[in-house]
Amino acid sequence: MRWLKSLFARERREREFDCELQFHLDAATRQKIAHGILPEEARRQAMLELGGKEQTARQLRDVHGIAFAERARADLKAGLRLMRRAPGFSAAVILTLALGIGAMRSQITARFLAQGLRVALIGCACGLLLALASSRLLAGMLFGVSTFDAVTLIGVILLILLVAGFAALVPALRASRTDPMRVLREQ
Repeated sequence: MRWLKSLFARERREREFDCELQFHLDAATRQKIAHGILPEEARRQAMLELGGKEQTARQLRDVHGIAFAERARADLKAGLRLMRRAPGFSAAVILTLALGIGAMRSQITARFLAQGLRVALIGCACGLLLALASSRLLAGMLFGVSTFDAVTLIGVILLILLVAGFAALVPALRASRTDPMRVLREQ
C-alpha cells in the first residue's frame, strides 16, 4: 500500500530520494577520506561508484516498488488516449478481452443495454426539467389545464425509457454475437 501513497506524493518522494542519495554519497565519501584520499577526490570517486543521480534514483524506485506504479499509471494514461482517438477499435479490444477473460454474452448485452439506458435517463431528466420550467410559461396561454400532471409526465418518461431500451437492445445483442477477431481484422 506504500507504493500507492507514494504515487500521489511525487515531490515528497523525490526529496526523500535526494536525501537518501545524499546520505549514501556522504557515507561513501567519509569512508574514502578515512582511507586517506583527499576530500575532493573521495567525493568524485564516491559519485562514480554510485553511478549517477538518475541511475541511483531509478534503483531506489525499484527497491521501493514505485516503478511498477508509475509504469501502470503511464499505461493507463496511454490507454485512455487510445480510447479517445479510436473508440471503435477500443470497444472491439475491450469486447475481445471481456470474452477472453470469460464474460458471458448476457453480461456484455447488459453492459451495452445499460449504456443506452443511461443516455435515455439523462435525456429524460433534462426533458423533465425543461417541461417543468416551460409549463409555467404555458399556463397563462392554456385555459383549464393544470401546470403539473404527474401521471402524464411519468407515463411519458416510462414510454421513452421503454423505446430507448428496445433501441439499445438491438446493438447490445449484435455486440454480444459479434466475433471479436473479425472486428479486430476490420479495424
